[in-house]
Amino acid sequence: MHRVLACIAIALAMAGCAAQQGLSPVLQAALRREGPESMPLRPVASDEGEVRFQVEAQSQPRIERSRADSEGGTWEIDISIGADTPINCWLTDRPVAIAATAAEFVSRKLVEDASSQEIASIDASVVGGTPYLTADVIGVAEENGSNALYRAKLFFAPVGLGALRCVHVGLGYQSTVRRVLSGMLATLQVGADGAQPRPAYVDVSLTRLGPLTCGFTDLRAYRGDGGRWVTVSRSVLLEPRSRGEAVGLDQVRLTVADAGGVIEQASADAVAAGEKLHSLELTRAPDGSYAVQGEVRGTRIDGGLQSAVPLRDDLSLARLIASAPEGGTVTAAQWMPDVSPLEPVEVSIDCPARRGAADIPCRIDAGSVSVDASIDPSGMASRATYTTGNIELEIERAYSSGAF
Repeated sequence: MHRVLACIAIALAMAGCAAQQGLSPVLQAALRREGPESMPLRPVASDEGEVRFQVEAQSQPRIERSRADSEGGTWEIDISIGADTPINCWLTDRPVAIAATAAEFVSRKLVEDASSQEIASIDASVVGGTPYLTADVIGVAEENGSNALYRAKLFFAPVGLGALRCVHVGLGYQSTVRRVLSGMLATLQVGADGAQPRPAYVDVSLTRLGPLTCGFTDLRAYRGDGGRWVTVSRSVLLEPRSRGEAVGLDQVRLTVADAGGVIEQASADAVAAGEKLHSLELTRAPDGSYAVQGEVRGTRIDGGLQSAVPLRDDLSLARLIASAPEGGTVTAAQWMPDVSPLEPVEVSIDCPARRGAADIPCRIDAGSVSVDASIDPSGMASRATYTTGNIELEIERAYSSGAF
């Protein structure tokens, strides 16, 4: 249940967002302005054909490799939506800390000569099985000797291990920008046709802190050789700390397990507030012992992990739960570097007997953390809630497909 606990390991405090009050009718009308209800759907491809998508646009979008990226793994994309300025996007095929990047965007002045800028909204959703994060900021900048209001719409989404990052600066067009970019994301392909393996199972959950939907967890499981399973889990959380500042939490986990669900190797990376929390690799020796190498908060780690029982991945744990329809307690040892990088964590799931195909309420205990969860017939959590003080963190499934 590492994916359920991923966002809970680091407690983040809530903060308020900016309010839109005291604006003139002219400005209110400008903020409500939108583009056409539909625009021509235009096919787009990079010169070498590595990037392909379809997108609504007033004119043919521009796409070219970024000259600022010396390694050549970034493309710049401009999309006209009928506004004074286009949507500007950057697509990168290398690992990107999405939440950290989003926090940097919303926390710095996006317009030159801006005197103030505040976070107006943060949201997360999913399209075609791919999650995305949005944020809006409103600011005031000097223009022709007087103050002018501006609004920036930000859009972030995982693309493989890379990311799509977009911004549109200008009043209005909130719904238009979101519609155009979510449609683009649903058709976006990177790499040669058929080069990317298709996951056998996909599970996407959205994360809420109180009333704010501000993150997601994206789990993708692939069938490997010899019955192995390769699982990639990516968690993103963006939280406002003040009216003008946000912090991000990024976690990426890759796990390779054998046909019985025993972890053979794994890696875990986490970045919070722009600082690397850990970057670790776990390997299993032929005698069943485990070794952990990497860094935790800048300190080098190279040691063994002693476990009386083999470490299991999330899919194996779910199968154990699903195989006990009579209810009771299921336990397993897992690797949770957020809790303890060099020690196994015993996970205990207590569930009632299952009646039919409906989800059942279960309690998950892992170390000092306890979570109330709804478990589906496959044994995976469709919803989980964790409360500490006056903060409630909720993770709820928004999309799933396939089986494991």
